[in-house]
Amino acid sequence: MAALAICFNVLNANYLPWLFSVIIVFYLSNMPTQKTPLSVEEKKILKRVFNIRIFLGLFFLVPFLLCLGLIVYKSIGDFLAKRVDFLTIAGIAIAIAAVYLIIRFVVPFHRRSFENSRASHKLIIETSINSIQRNYANRGVRYVVDANDICIDSWQVAILTNKLPFSELRENMKIRIHQIEANKTDILCIEKC
Repeated sequence: MAALAICFNVLNANYLPWLFSVIIVFYLSNMPTQKTPLSVEEKKILKRVFNIRIFLGLFFLVPFLLCLGLIVYKSIGDFLAKRVDFLTIAGIAIAIAAVYLIIRFVVPFHRRSFENSRASHKLIIETSINSIQRNYANRGVRYVVDANDICIDSWQVAILTNKLPFSELRENMKIRIHQIEANKTDILCIEKC
């Protein structure tokens, strides 16, 4: 149990991708797992997902950074003119917080997406579903699937190829999960065994 706790803590940290792959293989070693090369179609899907994410990231990030640069420019101008007030300090604080959040969340997300687009192998994990929870909210239906040491939350994981929708999953169903080794947020597909 201590090894699983250590594994869980390491999986949530920002370590090197090769370390993550070793740990995920160790973590999933009690389930039938096989490593196979990606098909040409799967490589195209990963590259297309990366391109879409880069486009959307630039579409929202460039105007945001321009506004942030304007705030910093005006705040530095106020400092140099010795007209420091609350808005000047708030502008600098907002800029520092925004840069921190971009470095902490946006850059690693796009870096992982780039690494996924260059992947050459995938893991196929055979497991069975222990339980399925369906929660209804304003945003839609949230599925939480518990399958032998793997928990798949439909609001936190992206399924790139929809071969078996969440609505068709049933308890005690045998499934195969196709995913990239060093990835915990993108699943290539889920299919019936």
